[in-house]
Amino acid sequence: MARLRKLLVRYRTKRDLRAFASLFDATAPQLLRIATYLTSDPALAEDLVQETFLTLIARADQCDPSRPVTPWLAGILRNHARNTTRRENRRRAAPLGTESGREADLDAALDGLEWSGRIAEAVAGLPEAYRSPLVLRLRHGLAPAEIAEVLGKAPGTVRRILHRGLTTLASRRLIHSQELGAALLR
Repeated sequence: MARLRKLLVRYRTKRDLRAFASLFDATAPQLLRIATYLTSDPALAEDLVQETFLTLIARADQCDPSRPVTPWLAGILRNHARNTTRRENRRRAAPLGTESGREADLDAALDGLEWSGRIAEAVAGLPEAYRSPLVLRLRHGLAPAEIAEVLGKAPGTVRRILHRGLTTLASRRLIHSQELGAALLR
């Protein structure tokens, strides 16, 4: 324990790479066992250990050398494992190209609208937050994921903005409800 603390202090103060390598050699096998237990995937476990040591490099100054090093590193590894699991669960829950029923209804309603002078005037009267995504969708035919990339927003955020913009247009009677499609007006 004291040896690991000394190695960490040497790395923190002098950026001694030999101290870092010794610290890695002393703690990596135990961290790999923990990561393998958490993920059941050997390749992912190795990635998590690597991320843990990258975090150590970036945040060595935040470690309290009076406290044990291995539990601190294990905590970092556990946080990386949690974040990876969350990302993976979100990815599995909504694979690219699939939409919920409500989002599919929105997309169908948007496809049903054609860019015309009246639609252009109605969209021009909206706040910029709604205007840009609606123009990109209605006039240029971009999908929500493409609009999200152009605007630097999350695809779900873009779909919500499109829905609110269309609902605003309908509530102001700037476009007819049948143009929105029955699905949007539920």
